[in-house]
Amino acid sequence: MRTRPRLARSLATVACGAVLALVFAAPAAADPTRDQQWALGLLQAGRLAQISQGEGVTVAVINTGVDPNHPDLTGSVLKGINTDSKSGPTSDMAGIGTGMASIIAGHGHGAGGRDGVLGIAPKAKILPVRLGDQVVFGQPDRLADGIMAATDAGAKVICVAYSLSDSDNLLKAIGYAWTKGAIVVAASGKVSDNRSIVWPARYKGVVAVGVAGRDGNVDPGVSPEGDFASPLTVVAPGVDIVAATLRGRYETGSSTVHAAAYVAGVAALIMAKYPSTTPAGVLQRLRDSAEDRGRPGLDDAYGYGLVDPVQALAANVPPRAAPSAGASQSAAPAPAGPKKSKFWYRTLLVTTITLICASPVALVVGAVLLIRRSRRRRRAGPVAVSSQGDRAHVHHP
Repeated sequence: MRTRPRLARSLATVACGAVLALVFAAPAAADPTRDQQWALGLLQAGRLAQISQGEGVTVAVINTGVDPNHPDLTGSVLKGINTDSKSGPTSDMAGIGTGMASIIAGHGHGAGGRDGVLGIAPKAKILPVRLGDQVVFGQPDRLADGIMAATDAGAKVICVAYSLSDSDNLLKAIGYAWTKGAIVVAASGKVSDNRSIVWPARYKGVVAVGVAGRDGNVDPGVSPEGDFASPLTVVAPGVDIVAATLRGRYETGSSTVHAAAYVAGVAALIMAKYPSTTPAGVLQRLRDSAEDRGRPGLDDAYGYGLVDPVQALAANVPPRAAPSAGASQSAAPAPAGPKKSKFWYRTLLVTTITLICASPVALVVGAVLLIRRSRRRRRAGPVAVSSQGDRAHVHHP
């Protein structure tokens, strides 16, 4: 298993920050928005710009729409899709989609693009997919419609937030995207809703993304945990992330949605560098190039580790030793039902054992009650019952 000394990683981050300062910083005064983008240093954006910038790859952002007029996104946003109406609006109604798009493909603005948000794949194109005309979460079939539409429109990377439940249609849509050469990257959920990852990140073949902080370590206050049946794939920066929002503004937030947008951008870099790669190839590169953190190998908190874009773009990314079959994410989405969580299996096991153990006790208790009831009847004599079935007075012979 490949590991790196943390000191080396820190030095690399510092060096990358110096490169970014030389390439993107304004000559007179630093831009405060760009200065807040600590994730660019951790992900070595300066080196990435010399290897791949996502050119020629379309990334679908399925959420609330995208503002094509934000200065950091002008010229990078394609004609979008509204899942409720072909002629419906695709501009952003809440700011979430615009933020995701800027993390993926923001190009900044001003002289030399030095101001504003710089995305991890600044030459990728964004396809906005707006899920109707209201901000609605937790509807898997509507999300499935968005994935299908994005795939048919030619997106090769599909970035989604999350649904709180699964459905056959959602699973089929992910399988459809896979067969058409598109990889789905999904946020793993919200800790306040569920400690475990949620759909569609639970599905096999989906890149499930958790959250890392400034030091590259997982942030348990933001990032849900995977399990044996449905592990995380990688973690990525998702704490104090500055992103574009409505009316040319910016906001800072922490979530798995921010982290998923960074990984979607890395997937675009891979597809731009290796145009013939498949979704399985993208998944393998992301997984096997990740910097192993936490317990050695695949673990609940980090998945395979911290995403490492530079290593993911290497000419050769050797496969790691395969984990046990239940935790493997190398296969395509399953055609049948969704994966079941460890909690589901544990609940079934506990219930079964409880019933088995309780059965003899119930039999003994029942037998004792019957014996006592029989003795009472022999002592008390017959009981008269009225025509209505109610207990009458006891008549002693």
